[in-house]
Amino acid sequence: MDNTQQTAVALFYDGEAAPKVTAKGSDEIAEAIIAIATECEVPLYQNKELVHLLAGLELGEEIPELLYFTIAEIIAFAYKLQGKYPKGWQDTTENNQQEVNKQEDSQQKNSQQNNSNQLPHLPDPDE
Repeated sequence: MDNTQQTAVALFYDGEAAPKVTAKGSDEIAEAIIAIATECEVPLYQNKELVHLLAGLELGEEIPELLYFTIAEIIAFAYKLQGKYPKGWQDTTENNQQEVNKQEDSQQKNSQQNNSNQLPHLPDPDE
């Protein structure tokens, strides 16, 4: 006999205020929460300890400040998976890659200049 109970918690985050608990439940309710999230292509994250903490909150209650960093990492990862960014954020990946490319080009040019300066001077055979 399996006595494990499936529990799920859904959070809402608008990018302004702290995330809030919008749904929570066990067994059939947990399955429904997961099914709706899957259908709506909302990324799922499994962590029994975190779900236990969040399930203790009331519906509509903001997550406690103690969990801000943990939840922020999960939300950031979910956004990244979906190719999204919160309002006011920009994807710095492309900008960072452009900067790396510029630095590599500069280093390559410097290396070529240094190498050309280090080549031995060979006498001209016509001299």
